[in-house]
Amino acid sequence: MQPLHLKSGEKPIDAKFTWHDNNMTASADDYAWFPASVGELANAYCITLIRDVAPQQAMARLKGNGITTVQGVEELVQLAGSWDAGNRSLVGITEIRHWSMMVEPSGFVGVIPRHAQRLSAGTTLASHFLNVNLQDGFMFAEDGAISATVEPSIPQARRGPKADQLAEAMRSVGYDISGASEPSDHFELFAFALVEELTGFRVREADMVSATYLCGYVKVP
Repeated sequence: MQPLHLKSGEKPIDAKFTWHDNNMTASADDYAWFPASVGELANAYCITLIRDVAPQQAMARLKGNGITTVQGVEELVQLAGSWDAGNRSLVGITEIRHWSMMVEPSGFVGVIPRHAQRLSAGTTLASHFLNVNLQDGFMFAEDGAISATVEPSIPQARRGPKADQLAEAMRSVGYDISGASEPSDHFELFAFALVEELTGFRVREADMVSATYLCGYVKVP
């Protein structure tokens, strides 16, 4: 399927292009590395992908302050746990090919509508989060507007003007969108696959674990 958004004059992009493995479709199995490789981050996180926006630009859109850099996701988690930021949340942003990936230990900035709208201005954003209470969320935004949202653990609860297209993508990666079956033990991994299905971008282990992150604190909610 094509991504849900094409900018004016932009050619459709095949979901199996460029940095996908040849002839492979998005699958939760491709993200089995996540729980074992990212330590405490696996318990509570928000992960956001923004196309064609550099980390510095993304941070500026979020009005982040306290800027620093860390090496690797372990240092990012340690930094998040060592600072009482009050009503601000730590975000770490790294650049991977033509995308910025924002990783938040115990955060949810990427699924706050006003932040997602700013980050997606003129481009595409896909974000998903999970907290320690197993509450979760997924958001797809295009050019400053929220196109579709869903709780991955409750796949029938889809909202937004492109909820039907979201349902198609969810079926493609293995969701039972009827809600008739119980959520998978690792339902959060399906959210990674859903991002890939919508954007054509696969997050690989090294992309997240070893990256250099530009860090800042962003006001929430």
